[in-house]
Amino acid sequence: MHVVQIVDSLRVGGAERLQVTLARALEHYPTRLTIIVLSDQDRSHPAFVSELKDTGAPIHFLPGFTLLAPGRFWRLLRLVRKLKPDILHTHLTTSNILGSMVGRLLGIPVITTLHNTAFASKNDRQIRVRLETLALRHGAQKVLAVGPIVADAHRERLSNQEIVTIPNAVPLIDPLPDAERDALRQSITGDAVKPLLFSAGRLSEQKGYSVLVDAIAQLREKHPDAVVAIAGQGELREELEQQITAKGVGSNILLLGVRDDIPKLAAASDLFVSSSLWEGLPVAVLEAMSAGLPIVATRVGDVPRVVVEGTGLLVEPGDPTALAGALDTMLSDADFRASCARNAREFVRREHNTDDWIARLLALYENTSKSGRALSTLEI
Repeated sequence: MHVVQIVDSLRVGGAERLQVTLARALEHYPTRLTIIVLSDQDRSHPAFVSELKDTGAPIHFLPGFTLLAPGRFWRLLRLVRKLKPDILHTHLTTSNILGSMVGRLLGIPVITTLHNTAFASKNDRQIRVRLETLALRHGAQKVLAVGPIVADAHRERLSNQEIVTIPNAVPLIDPLPDAERDALRQSITGDAVKPLLFSAGRLSEQKGYSVLVDAIAQLREKHPDAVVAIAGQGELREELEQQITAKGVGSNILLLGVRDDIPKLAAASDLFVSSSLWEGLPVAVLEAMSAGLPIVATRVGDVPRVVVEGTGLLVEPGDPTALAGALDTMLSDADFRASCARNAREFVRREHNTDDWIARLLALYENTSKSGRALSTLEI
């Protein structure tokens, strides 16, 4: 079987990280994988590109200035026709729209994936959501959600169309040797013994980092040495830098930018914090748990289904005081922190391992392929 994955970008993000997870998992199966990225290689995470190339999966970059740029669409159509895949599997809004159109035209079954429960409120984004809704209803053979809450969030707009749920998965992250762990912490904070909190994600409205800045401004009264290291880049960086300066927490919050050592950063940290205002089933949280980190996160999307009792603490989104309180509780109790760390790693190993995930995904590919090719509206 030949599967073509189409994704909006290879920047920092859960959908992008899953491309690497899938490519590595498929190294042990006869299934062929090709990846099409609808953005420039220069805007891609170098580590993602490198890891994908290591697996031998071909990568094609097809950037476009606008969603429906004719040049990109026809290049995508010709490329998919040349590749002759058995399945098109699309991720994120632009890919879901264009991939569904191409699949419909060429008669190739399409599986589209929903990664989030909500969308940004900008008007141009809302237009994309409406176009995506049409694509999911009329161009996709299967709609896949990364968690049950994500599926529930989209049922109304899909007119109760069937949504298959396959929760995200991550490989376990090995602990770092003590010397390497201390050296990495030292390089980040200047002091290996300072409490190190870690977060990873795009610097965007969704991730709620402005709330985290306010929470750290409160937390530093009890934990003045605590440092939050945030790995990621995005449109809100300048705004966050200004807020960090205004709150006087420049020594407590470090914006690391794009990093190629996320697993090591997780393994070197004391806990993971997610301040998101909305989510699906965030891969960053699962990765942190797989590294044996206790979690402090907001109660959004499918996060409560993974940050279960004994693995961390949950607070309501948009509440910096509650977030600061949960972080204080975690930092003040080393035994509780250690217990949550063990439980978190075990939960991911048991419930979100890549072996079960890839088996379910391959079964979905096989069943969708066997159900028949889509009705082609274009003879080429």
